[in-house]
Amino acid sequence: MGLGVERFTTQLPEHLHCFVCLDVSYPPVIVCALEHQMCESCATELRKSSSKGKCPMCAQTMLDPVRTSGVLKRAIEDYEVTCRYTGCKWVGCLLDEPTHAKSCDFREIPCALCKTPYQHSRSVQHMLVCPEEVVLCPQGGKRCARKKRCELEKHLSDFCGQWQCRVVQGCDTRTSLANLPAHEKTCADAAARIAKLEEALSGRNETLATILTELRAKLDSLDPTRHASPPRFDWPAGQPAERTVSTCTLVKQLLTRATKRRHRRATLAATALLAKPLPSPHVAVLQESAPASPPAPALA
Repeated sequence: MGLGVERFTTQLPEHLHCFVCLDVSYPPVIVCALEHQMCESCATELRKSSSKGKCPMCAQTMLDPVRTSGVLKRAIEDYEVTCRYTGCKWVGCLLDEPTHAKSCDFREIPCALCKTPYQHSRSVQHMLVCPEEVVLCPQGGKRCARKKRCELEKHLSDFCGQWQCRVVQGCDTRTSLANLPAHEKTCADAAARIAKLEEALSGRNETLATILTELRAKLDSLDPTRHASPPRFDWPAGQPAERTVSTCTLVKQLLTRATKRRHRRATLAATALLAKPLPSPHVAVLQESAPASPPAPALA
């Protein structure tokens, strides 16, 4: 098979076509003494066929080996062709097409993992579906070992224990796919019971709030001064005046002041006691043990 005529941007003359496959005869070879030409691939097939190496135009024995026609080859190479790969918009002379094909983004290359050919420009898209690519488990993520994409379905159905509850939002339970339906049924029942309890508790809280409001109203009607504004406090110097504090804060401040006053009084009493002179105990003992001196004799 030669080059397809649809790849050329202009129509080629008949003598440049192979008379066997009717495509453009490239590369063209001379097959007999009468210099009939055809494409090289057709000449190879004829030598293996039942014609036993006879030229189909003149039935003469084909040359062995056939020789390339340089004149026809150069004539064909001057014509413009499109790129051999589908989707590429490149157009140039046939002589430059092999060089372009080596770096064309639309050339097909085999995948290093699955050996499936894909376009070079779509390498990222292929790796997203490559069955041999090692990926994370969509349920467990880093909790599960990385698996090949072709093994992922079996892993999820038989081995993965990271399936999360899909019924109750916020449930952190993780289990296998086989146990997931039973858990979801139990979890849904428990969530329904919790919702009923929360609803009942909310109703009781509202009832208690209503009762508390009524009791406060009755208490205010019996003793209007019970909930009066707290007394004003005489703030020390240097603190903001005309400030109202709660009763609890006022009591704490009064207790703190009373404690400081008691400490001050105890300190003054101790200081006064230490400053007072005490009699020596040894002097007191000597005075108690000394005998009374006899009276002096009277002088004549």
